[in-house]
Amino acid sequence: MNTFLTICLIVLPLSLLMGFAAYLARQSAKGMPVKRTLSLNITAFVVVLLLASCFTFSVSAEGEATTAVMTAAERAASNESMGLGLIAAALVTGLAGIGGGMAVAAGAPAAIAAASEDALPRNGMPPR
Repeated sequence: MNTFLTICLIVLPLSLLMGFAAYLARQSAKGMPVKRTLSLNITAFVVVLLLASCFTFSVSAEGEATTAVMTAAERAASNESMGLGLIAAALVTGLAGIGGGMAVAAGAPAAIAAASEDALPRNGMPPR
């Protein structure tokens, strides 16, 4: 993503919203009704949100255009690296499952022993 689009996506919406908020705060202090101030603030927010989303979609369209021009060798290399990433994810998931099973297996005898104990009061005397 180039610098201009970064500025448009981050700085422009923030500066517009801050400018609208400062303007509306001054107008509200001068006596503008609260309902009108709130409606203008919401309208400004929606307009800035729509502008920012338009810039976002243009950036994603630019990314799709560059991927459409990839050569066959670049596509093969990206698919190969994706396959290795999926294998790595499967390996990590399997090892995590084995580790979780070992942890549960180590705690199982303690749980069985606790469930099979006789209930004794704290003084050590059996109940009557």
